[in-house]
Amino acid sequence: MRGLPIVFAVLLCAAAVSQAFASDTPSPGDIARKQIDAGAARDWPTLRALYAPDVRYVDPNGETHGIDNVIATLEKTLKPFGKMTVTIVKIYEGRDYAVAEWTANAVNSGEFTLADGTQAPPTGNDVTLNVVTIYDIKNGKITSERNYYDALALYGALGLMGE
Repeated sequence: MRGLPIVFAVLLCAAAVSQAFASDTPSPGDIARKQIDAGAARDWPTLRALYAPDVRYVDPNGETHGIDNVIATLEKTLKPFGKMTVTIVKIYEGRDYAVAEWTANAVNSGEFTLADGTQAPPTGNDVTLNVVTIYDIKNGKITSERNYYDALALYGALGLMGE
């Protein structure tokens, strides 16, 4: 009977130590939230801190690799839009991944580069985009980000689909 309190105390200490270490490492869901918020805010230093140096980035416009290329792609993608607000609908997470369902709202206030490379003037249109992003995460860094959204809905919101 005397050994039981000691075992219980050891288990409590182990749980406390485990909890202390767990709180130092953000969960994949926390990393996904930070990435979405930093992207909307165009917080490039935070994005750089979240991505692994050799990160892979995919969206309907294509694929790029490496942190500098990913940041440049995000800058180009977000440039035509003014202040952006995001709403995170749901995040699913596992040990080394997160899947985020979220919505972005913005106004088209700058030139928009079309798929053929031509520039469309700003429309002033409100744009709402529903996005699903899949993150692969290793050692607290995003190693892969894959964004899925309806690019035709984006073009339609911008008034680029014709009548």
